[in-house]
Amino acid sequence: MHSFRTLLADLATLTRNTVRLEGNRQATILATPTPVQRRAFDLLGITLAA
Repeated sequence: MHSFRTLLADLATLTRNTVRLEGNRQATILATPTPVQRRAFDLLGITLAA
């Protein structure tokens, strides 16, 4: 069970990283959300996409 404050802290750990590859190519990598993060975003109607 989360309080609002701890839920926000948990959601804040989800990261999106941009990686520079060979040449001038880039890739964006979205961390895999935890079950709590996924449920919170589902309830908010937010689709996670890189």
